[in-house]
Amino acid sequence: MPLIQVKVTEEVFTPIQKNEIVRKLTNATLSIEEETVSPFNWITIEEICNGEWSIGGHAMTTGAKRTVAANRK
Repeated sequence: MPLIQVKVTEEVFTPIQKNEIVRKLTNATLSIEEETVSPFNWITIEEICNGEWSIGGHAMTTGAKRTVAANRK
């Protein structure tokens, strides 16, 4: 039975979006495993504090992620 851990920067995803992440990851694992393991499919979403992780030596903040996302549109 899978345990999937998702880590995101705080305040990036809404509760509705987090529910969608859980639903889609559950469906993805169920497409591989049998439906009978559904009650044992664990998914956790951990919010990392703003600026608490870095990419390429630079702190990744919620604001920086929003700027990147806005530029991709």
